[in-house]
Amino acid sequence: MSLLNFYQFDDDTAAVAVDTLDSRGSESAKMLVLPHLGAVIAGRGRAAVSKGIAARVMQFASFDQAANELERELVEVHDALPAHDEAAAASLGMSVASLYEREFGTDGSDVRYLGAECLLVGLSARTGHIEATYIKRARPGASAEVLKRAGLVVSPPEDELIKAAPLMLATDTGAYLLASLQLERCAETKRPGYGGRLLVARMKRGEVTVRDVGRLERQAHATQAQRAS
Repeated sequence: MSLLNFYQFDDDTAAVAVDTLDSRGSESAKMLVLPHLGAVIAGRGRAAVSKGIAARVMQFASFDQAANELERELVEVHDALPAHDEAAAASLGMSVASLYEREFGTDGSDVRYLGAECLLVGLSARTGHIEATYIKRARPGASAEVLKRAGLVVSPPEDELIKAAPLMLATDTGAYLLASLQLERCAETKRPGYGGRLLVARMKRGEVTVRDVGRLERQAHATQAQRAS
């Protein structure tokens, strides 16, 4: 799984934080800056879905158009996931269950590996302010949960951290500590974790800056947090 944290501080500023580790233990792009749209797109779930959606969204001429079409694009890409997995398994001469076991350590019955989340944040020409659309889908074929004008996303969700998330995401130090705490909760409950490096995108109207805050560890050591500030 992946990390996806977001908070919109006001009409003109927002922050998005993601990790970089994929299921194979390699570095992977989970967030893309779309300069021509003044936007950032980030995903959580299977890389084939997140990257497929990003490739489609890049083709739109405006952020508002991309936001309006995001649900349709996610549903189409996500619904193609079973066929994508079947083709990948066939090319390797194995069953889909064997493919999942090799890639994720599960036979595919764990729906966490079939879900998809997508966040699109950008400057709306219609309102003149930053807006965010967040979409979550449990599995291909399921209905999508769509949150327009999303203000806060903490995923994987931790009830005790949600209230503190806005304040923590205000700084790189806080964003790092939040991500580290989420990682520890995943370890404690034996849920699939994430890791690699923490990337934080900060948006101010149409401008986006991305910073590599540091490598995530299972414990948020004070020295690492200080380096992140």
